[in-house]
Amino acid sequence: MDYTDEQIDFMRADLGSGMALSKMIKAAKERFEVEGRDFDKEFAAFRAKRQRVKAQAQFRIVKSMREHKEDNNY
Repeated sequence: MDYTDEQIDFMRADLGSGMALSKMIKAAKERFEVEGRDFDKEFAAFRAKRQRVKAQAQFRIVKSMREHKEDNNY
């Protein structure tokens, strides 16, 4: 199985923190379950929104660079 750089960074940080990140995720999942919510579904929606915002920001930066002729052929 291939892991993304983001997943590898998460695993390193989790190991370095004594698995605190995994424990925090588990606690959040349990709290969502008690509240009748779906953690995985809501987290997937959050990540999708974050990706859209990131893409929009990158687009605006490149557009601004092009307008100011600082694009270096981007």
